[in-house]
Amino acid sequence: MGYAYNGKPIDGSGQPEAYGAHPPAIGVDFFQGPYMDPDGCDNPSFNGDGIKGPSFHGDCSIVGQNGTKITMNYGPDNSLTGEFIVRAEAINGVNFGDGIKDNERYGMRRFVYHNNNLSGVQYYMQDPNYAPEYYNFLQGSGRTIRK
Repeated sequence: MGYAYNGKPIDGSGQPEAYGAHPPAIGVDFFQGPYMDPDGCDNPSFNGDGIKGPSFHGDCSIVGQNGTKITMNYGPDNSLTGEFIVRAEAINGVNFGDGIKDNERYGMRRFVYHNNNLSGVQYYMQDPNYAPEYYNFLQGSGRTIRK
C-alpha cells in the first residue's frame, strides 16, 4: 500500500489554500496490475499448487528462464504435460498457472514518491520541473535529470 500525507500536522496559518489542522492523506492499495500481452498459453506460476496449471513451486530459476518455451508437467498427479512460455513476472503477478490462457496480470512493478521542494530534501525526491523529469516519475525511476 502506498500512503501519502502532508508533512506538517497543521497546514498553513489560515490562508484560503491551506488545510489547517486537518491536512489531507491518501492510501492507495494496488490490487491487480494491467493484463500482460497475450501469448496463447497459461504461463507457469511462481509458487502455485501445480494442479490447474504449471508451477515452479517457488524455484527462483524462473528468472533465468524468462521468455523461454519449456515443457512442464502439472495436474493432481503431475500427469498432464504441455509447452509453456515462462514469464518472470509470475513472481508478483496474478492468474499464473490457473488453467486459463492469457488472463495473467502484472504485479506492482514500481512505487515512486517525492517530497515537495523543501529545504533538506534530496534533489531526486523533489518536485519535477522539466518534461523528462515528469516522464521519469511516470516510468517509476524518479527525478534523475538535473538541468
